[in-house]
Amino acid sequence: MTPDQFWYESPELLWAYNKAYNSKADFEQKKQSAMMDAQTWAIGVYVTHAISATFGKGKFPQTPDRIFRDPETLEEIQKRVVSQIKANMETVAVSMTAKQVNKDGIVIGEPR
Repeated sequence: MTPDQFWYESPELLWAYNKAYNSKADFEQKKQSAMMDAQTWAIGVYVTHAISATFGKGKFPQTPDRIFRDPETLEEIQKRVVSQIKANMETVAVSMTAKQVNKDGIVIGEPR
């Protein structure tokens, strides 16, 4: 958001930018949390293999297991977030082109 938009445009524009920023931050936090969960789960799998191999009931894998077989999951999440951001930006575009009038009848967001 530019300073000109902040000072002279409609307040709804600020909220649209805020919503887009929060959506992106929420996505990043969920992605990081999912990666951490996956890593701890994978560690648990290897610990289970190690314990099993120690007591002679199994064999420790020589190569890492391919745990995540569906790479589309992260891409689907990214597509969903991108579509939400595009929808928020459309809201921004509408609010920038709409003439805003406050309760006293004063124009506060002249379209540019």
